[in-house]
Amino acid sequence: IINRILRSIEVREGPIVSVSFNFKPRFTFKQAVLKALGKKLKKESLLERNDFVVCTSNGYIGYVNISSSEIDDIVFGTSYPIRSVTIHPSRNYMYIGDYNGGLQKWDYDTKTLIYKDLFQESDVQIECLSIDSNGSYVACGLLNGKVIIFDAVSFAAKPCFTADIGHRLTMVKFSPDPQHLIVTDDASYVSRYQLHLIVPPEVYQMLSKDKAPPEEPVWYYNGRSHQHRGKIVDCIFNNPLKGGNLYFFTLGEDRFIIVYNITNSKDMEIEVSQRMNLNVSCAPVCMCWYPLYGLSSCIAVISDDDFIRGTFC
Repeated sequence: IINRILRSIEVREGPIVSVSFNFKPRFTFKQAVLKALGKKLKKESLLERNDFVVCTSNGYIGYVNISSSEIDDIVFGTSYPIRSVTIHPSRNYMYIGDYNGGLQKWDYDTKTLIYKDLFQESDVQIECLSIDSNGSYVACGLLNGKVIIFDAVSFAAKPCFTADIGHRLTMVKFSPDPQHLIVTDDASYVSRYQLHLIVPPEVYQMLSKDKAPPEEPVWYYNGRSHQHRGKIVDCIFNNPLKGGNLYFFTLGEDRFIIVYNITNSKDMEIEVSQRMNLNVSCAPVCMCWYPLYGLSSCIAVISDDDFIRGTFC
C-alpha cells in the first residue's frame, strides 16, 4: 500500500501510547460556499485536518503539525501514567485519562485545565477513551471492567451511564451515527450497547403539555460475541454511505479480521458477516483505513515485522 515514508517525527518524551485525530469535516457547508465565492475562511479550530495530538506514558501531550513537522507542547508531565487521549470533533477540547482514575478536560488552544474528575474507587485505572462524532459524550474504559460515559461539554461529575462488563476493558468505540457503543475486553469479547433517549416518568409528569420534555441518554446492552482465539489488538468502524450497512472490524492476535454487520444484527446478537485470514506469520499490531479519510475500501494492517499490508473489504 505504502512504498515510502513521507516523514518521521520523533517524540522524545517517552513511549507513545495514544494518538488522536480530529475528524471534523474540512469545510462546513457555509465555509464551502464562501470558499467557492473566493472569500477568506476564518480558522475555527487550532487542530487542522491532518494534524493530531500525541500522548506518551510519561504524561506528555503534544500537538503535531503535519505541514511543518513541529511539535507544540500542551501538557508536560503528569503525576501518573497516561494511556489514552481523545479530541473533541468541533471544539478546542481534549480529554486524557490516567492510571490513578483521573479524567481531565483541557483546552489545547489556551493550554489550560478546564476540569478534572477523580474516580473514588481505589482500583480505578483509565485504559481507553472515546468521544462520539457529535462531541456529546466521552466514554471511559476502566481496567476494573467498567465503562463510564460523561457529558463531553458540561463534564458534570455525575456520569450519564455506567456498566460493568466483567473483564478488563481494552477499547471503547462510538459508531459514526453515533447510535452504538462497542466495547472490547481482554477476554476477546465484543459487547454492543445501543443509545436510546428517554424521558423519565417523574420528569414527564411535571412538565406542561406545551413544553418538549428533556431527554436523557441510556445505552442498552444489546449482545456480545466471542470470535477470536487470541486477544483483540485493534478495532474500527466503517463510515457507511447513505443507506449502507454499518460494520465493525476487529483485528486479533490470531491473525484474523472479523467483520460484524451491526445494521443487520438482531436484538441481543452481533451478526458476523466475514472472517478474513491475513495469512502471515508475524503478529499484527494495529490497523487503519487507507486512505485515512476514505473509510470504505482498504484496511492497512501494521505488523511487528514493521511491514504494512493491505486487505480489501
